[in-house]
Amino acid sequence: MLELVQGESGVHLVVPIIQKLHQNGLLVLAGGTHVIRFMPSLYVTCKKIDQAIGIPSKVLKEQDGRRGSI
Repeated sequence: MLELVQGESGVHLVVPIIQKLHQNGLLVLAGGTHVIRFMPSLYVTCKKIDQAIGIPSKVLKEQDGRRGSI
């Protein structure tokens, strides 16, 4: 699980991040307004895990860049 802390009141971070994670091939669910739950396949390979590890970091950096430019 990954918990996101809101920097500004009323800003919901989870939905756009989940959408981007889905677009990048990760299975995730919202666990409320601040938590993202990762749902890996039961038959995942080490190679797929290695590929998937960098995706959340990439998406969070992209999302942070967009928030900073607003």
